[in-house]
Amino acid sequence: MNKKIFFILIILLLSKYINSQSLFNIPIYPAPDSFFNLQPLSSSNSLPGYLSVYDIQYIPSNNYEIATFTINQSSNYYIYFNMTYPVNINIYNSNKQLLYNQSGSNIFSSINLSPGTYNMEVYNYNNQSTTGEAISYVLNSSSFSQGVYLPYGISNLGFAFINNSVYEYNYSTNQFVGYINLQSLQDYINNYCPVSNNIQQYYENNNITGSGISIQLNSMLYIETDSGSNQLYFLQNVLDLNQSSNQYYIADNIWNYTSQGGLLYNQSILGSGFVTNYYNQAENLNESYYYYFGYENQLSFPLNIYLVTNITQNNSYPEVQFGYSFDGQNIIWYDNVTILVPSNYFSMIVYPAHPPYLLDSELVIGGPGDGTCSYINNINGTLSLYFLYQNNGSEYYSPSRFNFNYGLNTLETSTNLQTIYIGDGTIELIPGQSYMNYLSSENIQQDNNYTVMIEYPNNTIYESQYPQNTELNITFPDYINISNYSYYYLNNIIVNNQSYKNPAIIYITNNTIIIPNYTLYYLLSIYSPYNYTINNYSYIGNNSIYFPEGTVLNISFDNIVPVNNYTIYYLSNIILNNQYYNESTLEINLNNYTIIYTDYTLYYLLNISSPFEFQLNNISYYNYSNFLVNGSLINIDFNQLNYINNYERYYCPNNKLSYILYNSTSLDLANFCQLQYLINFYSFFPVNVSLNNNNILINGSYNTYINNGTYIYIEPVKYTYSSFFTYETYYYNGHSYLINGPINININFSRESGYNILNIIIIIIIVAIIIFILY
Repeated sequence: MNKKIFFILIILLLSKYINSQSLFNIPIYPAPDSFFNLQPLSSSNSLPGYLSVYDIQYIPSNNYEIATFTINQSSNYYIYFNMTYPVNINIYNSNKQLLYNQSGSNIFSSINLSPGTYNMEVYNYNNQSTTGEAISYVLNSSSFSQGVYLPYGISNLGFAFINNSVYEYNYSTNQFVGYINLQSLQDYINNYCPVSNNIQQYYENNNITGSGISIQLNSMLYIETDSGSNQLYFLQNVLDLNQSSNQYYIADNIWNYTSQGGLLYNQSILGSGFVTNYYNQAENLNESYYYYFGYENQLSFPLNIYLVTNITQNNSYPEVQFGYSFDGQNIIWYDNVTILVPSNYFSMIVYPAHPPYLLDSELVIGGPGDGTCSYINNINGTLSLYFLYQNNGSEYYSPSRFNFNYGLNTLETSTNLQTIYIGDGTIELIPGQSYMNYLSSENIQQDNNYTVMIEYPNNTIYESQYPQNTELNITFPDYINISNYSYYYLNNIIVNNQSYKNPAIIYITNNTIIIPNYTLYYLLSIYSPYNYTINNYSYIGNNSIYFPEGTVLNISFDNIVPVNNYTIYYLSNIILNNQYYNESTLEINLNNYTIIYTDYTLYYLLNISSPFEFQLNNISYYNYSNFLVNGSLINIDFNQLNYINNYERYYCPNNKLSYILYNSTSLDLANFCQLQYLINFYSFFPVNVSLNNNNILINGSYNTYINNGTYIYIEPVKYTYSSFFTYETYYYNGHSYLINGPINININFSRESGYNILNIIIIIIIVAIIIFILY
């Protein structure tokens, strides 16, 4: 359920009567009709029920309603009807055979039914000028000799019978007060009241007997959490009377009614009491609830006690304050309970809801606990129900209006208890047969001559009567917050098609229509670190801006945001209300709260220069320059030998590179290779060439590639060739070269020649000796 929008019209100089009564030093003054947001109940709606086939229906004249119900065991079933005008009741079996027929306004009879499905037809045959009928009926297998068992008292159910029509209404408050005045009481716990077999067995197993009642101030706490969900808690401020022990107790309970069987935990609630688990016999559920016993005393009559339940705030949490008072002036707060749910709104509410949980307020009498039923032998006293409200900046206690005589949110019940409405939210309690009744007999408040109707922007209409020439000083709030994300802004006040500024003074001279001309504004929240425009207006960073409902917004974001020459942010997505858009411009019609996030991705520049072809992530390039996503995996592959021309090449022993891009990067692949030049050697004689601590023997022609910048050294060598009389010597003195380009190296040897003098001398000596011998 979304939080209801309450528009408060502050009307000064409008006092129908002065009520001097007060409670806790706050005046008692009935809340105006406008406070309740009264609306006619349509024929498709129904009021809440209690027993197996109980409901309150709205049936126009000469129309009918059909209720279908199932019987599981043969029994004599008792039927009770209570209508404002006579109707005709028919019950048919599944074969459309008529089994039962009665007519009248109050019917109390029985019918024997076997297991099966049945239809009950309720026909309003009246030609009355009323707009409909209020109908109550009960079908139950238990005897009604003692009346219908219910928690009787005074309650607001969110429905009202006004001017012979059925209305629904709602309101919220931070405080309920129940006043209990008992002059005398005699009762006993009835172990055989018409409840489920589970509870009857529970009575027998636990020997629940004796006498006692509970008088319960029950209300519903509605919470809107910070996370956007809604929660409901059932609050009970209880006066427990035990005549067997002559004691009375004051205690509180809190139940989690967010869902059926909802649980509580000690970690989620903080007060003087604690959470306990138990088995719900009536509904066959494992449940838990918070409880605390706050006060006990001897029971004596007369007994006068006020029970007070108040809602306040403890940091961001709702706090429930349970209190009591004996004098109506001073409140004793006996338990302050914090529900540890961060919340942006909380209040006790009355709202026209339906079973299993009703959003009602009630001051009712039932058994002393555990779903018990109490039979009232004798009682003399009154119950009064009040709630706190504000009007024109002042606080008032309003007596409960539009009252029923039973509650529906507690398991404890009673019977033989009659309630007589004596006005101003007060009932008299006397013994007698118990049946459901609508207590209040009131019309929508009217004064005189002319109708003044106020139409609010949520189509709520406030209507009242004022005498001619009445001066009304009307003030509407300039701003009405609907939620954290929307509000209404008052432009002006339209009175019978004429414009007035706020506040306005008008004189009632005829029927008057007052329209506060509000414009609904919705919040647009944009979370983006960079520049963007909204309808050509520039913005930067996070911004939350309200625009009128229906405004067409053209929003454009920067596609690329440069950080420097090497780093950019690129717009990947626009996230609009959790939907992704892969574009930089949006046009939206603002009809609700809208939130936009931008998803920018960091990109870094990758530059790769190379004198040869390479592959980047399996795509071939000669040079590459582009922005890549931060964290990109870069795989670079190239050949180990890369020829530039016939004389130059790059030798790349490590020809596979991998990087993860975490910043801008520039790579020159030449730095990962050795530039080599072709070196051609020629030597007629063998020579040794020293290259990188290695020797190469060159004899003739030899060519190889040598790294740029390498020093080579051709070692000195000498070769000598001799004959008997002559010799020739070839020698090379050695030379060093710095390789910085292709070179043709011809190793040229120097030549020396001469005579072998010794051999010549020897020959001369030999020749001389021969000549000497011969001659």
